[in-house]
Amino acid sequence: MLKDFSFISDIVNDDESDEDVSPLNVAELDADIAEMLNNCQHDTIAKADTLVVAVEDTINIAVADSIEYTEPVIEDYTPGQSGLSHLKAALSQRNNRCVRIAFLGDSYIEGDILTQNIREILQDTYSGAGIGYTPIHSETPGFRRSVKQISSGWNIIDIKETTKTMPLSGLYCKAVENAKSQFKGTSKLRHLDSWGTTTLLFKAPTATDIKIEIAGQEIDTRHVEGSENVQAIVINNASDNVKFSSKSTDMSVFGVYLNDASGIAVDNMPIRGYAGIRHHKISADLISQMRVYIDYDLIIVEYGINAISSGVLDYTYYKDALKKDILKIRECYPNADILLFGVGDRGEKRNGQVHTMKALKPMINAQRQLAKELGILFWNTQLAMGGDDAIVEWTKNKDTNKDYIHLSFKGGERLGKIFTEQLITALEE
Repeated sequence: MLKDFSFISDIVNDDESDEDVSPLNVAELDADIAEMLNNCQHDTIAKADTLVVAVEDTINIAVADSIEYTEPVIEDYTPGQSGLSHLKAALSQRNNRCVRIAFLGDSYIEGDILTQNIREILQDTYSGAGIGYTPIHSETPGFRRSVKQISSGWNIIDIKETTKTMPLSGLYCKAVENAKSQFKGTSKLRHLDSWGTTTLLFKAPTATDIKIEIAGQEIDTRHVEGSENVQAIVINNASDNVKFSSKSTDMSVFGVYLNDASGIAVDNMPIRGYAGIRHHKISADLISQMRVYIDYDLIIVEYGINAISSGVLDYTYYKDALKKDILKIRECYPNADILLFGVGDRGEKRNGQVHTMKALKPMINAQRQLAKELGILFWNTQLAMGGDDAIVEWTKNKDTNKDYIHLSFKGGERLGKIFTEQLITALEE
């Protein structure tokens, strides 16, 4: 039975889900969005019936005055339409360095859904290998198909809990006791069975030893002096299996990066239940230190699922909040192009049938307006899926889960191909 959806019920558990459906059944609420809605409720949503009429009239005017696209394209609102200039320049040097893309998002991309297929096609085209960034610990390691991971002795701290010393990914892992992590390549997707360079970025305020094993053989034990600055262990050995272990209880790991020293890497950075509006508090000093080792040429921002609510048709408050966060990201990564990835089609039940949420178009309009205000790139995901009511066909074909929101692995492959083909076309124009 289909339930009405809201940003409070992010994911619906379905007993009939099969292997191709994401095993996510935890509904989470972004507290920042809830607070914003509560603060503006007496002004904007106290009378829901009146609000719908008034806001819908406004939205119709906004749509009439804006560009209407009938086919999905990467919309370029940058000065001089130079939105991919950094990525193009980086790709011209890909034989000598790793070109890196960060894909920030929520549960829509969790488990490397979508991004694993974007990575695969881009590495087909521009070379490269490995999954790139991964947290050193995962609470659901079997969910992600693009790497085999075993880890223990870590606590995950994400941006919903605190913004203190937070990197771009929105999370880091704190060692608890006898912390260890192992990563193995996989043949389930192309270019992921091995990689050429392994990088560990961390902070260790007190001295510790980190043991490193490659393919089951101990190759080194690094003694790390205590420091409040970011430190790195870089291993330039081809590998399909790497393991880190330490007895430290005073070490924070900001990420493991498994990729080649050349070609392209796509870093998957999801935070479940997050609306993206705390990134303006990420640590510029920390990121400055991390950029010595890991920098970005394109940053894709996919948020909005956790800010949509059935009763709200004006997302100006969300646009203004997210604007601060993208400005901070641009400040921290001045060498990166930025692309805002619009929300995908999402269903709600009306008169016993599933249709696109009425709140979706206002959110997309707000996202496009934000791209214009910031002078960045925008991609209309819902239009790429087929436009209004596309979610019905995608769910029928098992390309989205039965919550009528999240992509399945099959749907991630479908959408990833559409987006990547357009990205490559834009790069080659």
